[in-house]
Amino acid sequence: MRTTFAEPSAPAPEQAPAPVALEALEQPISARYLPLQERERIADLHSHGTPMQAIGRALGRSVGTISREIKRNSHPMLGYRPYGAHRAATAARARPKDSKLAEPGDLHDYVTDKLRIRWSPEQISKLLIKEFPDDEQMRVSPETIY
Repeated sequence: MRTTFAEPSAPAPEQAPAPVALEALEQPISARYLPLQERERIADLHSHGTPMQAIGRALGRSVGTISREIKRNSHPMLGYRPYGAHRAATAARARPKDSKLAEPGDLHDYVTDKLRIRWSPEQISKLLIKEFPDDEQMRVSPETIY
């Protein structure tokens, strides 16, 4: 009986993060988000075998935040990659267009008028459908109004 061994499979091709402008990468953001410096510190501590609880304490972050960050942005062969993680996070938070209510026009005026008389966003959204049944431009979700 002859035993054959399978060839080792090549690592899955890595998805390249979306291209992001340098200005966007360097733009200061809310303290809610991990800045590049914290991602670099996570990489350093993680590569030295520091437990996630200790990394979280060192950064003043939740262990869950650290765990998700490492899991989400680690390569099977290369480990945690802070620069790729930062590019991916920056690309993910970019909004491709303004809100429908940010633009002046009939929809903005209608919603503003109803808010002034203390209508709820849910009421406004439902009434838009009734009053403008054929006009798709006069649609907005309650979440957008909030």
